[in-house]
Amino acid sequence: MAKPVIYQSGPETVLVTGRAGPAGTVIQARLPLPATAGEGLVLTVPSGSLARETRITLSVNAGTLSLRSGVAAETVFRIAAEGVSSFEKPVLLKVYYDAVRWKNHILVGYAIGPEGELSPVDLGTQDHRKGEALFYTRVPLLFTWAYVKA
Repeated sequence: MAKPVIYQSGPETVLVTGRAGPAGTVIQARLPLPATAGEGLVLTVPSGSLARETRITLSVNAGTLSLRSGVAAETVFRIAAEGVSSFEKPVLLKVYYDAVRWKNHILVGYAIGPEGELSPVDLGTQDHRKGEALFYTRVPLLFTWAYVKA
């Protein structure tokens, strides 16, 4: 039996393009207003994650996500690293959310595959006071999250 497509990709809008190299960097992407999923995404590429200078692009994808449980975030980010299929060290994805609205929920991160399938992304920390969650990945990806009742 074929897996149902959970994510239908849509048009993408580039938010920011930056460069990262062996020394690492931090790239922040702000969502256009109105920002329904908070302020945006902060990508931290630690020192030693890349062997050479690389162009990093952060975009939003306006596709449609269907979940069987939980509430899907209203934003899907693409993290692209030109010519890179994996990072030497995990990169950090910090997302912002409405801590009051989602105070009794856990954020579950997902990588979205080429057929729209979801696979989990590691959650590092979730700070309800600040409305921030930190995820880790070793690969460039199409990324989103869901709010699941704790």
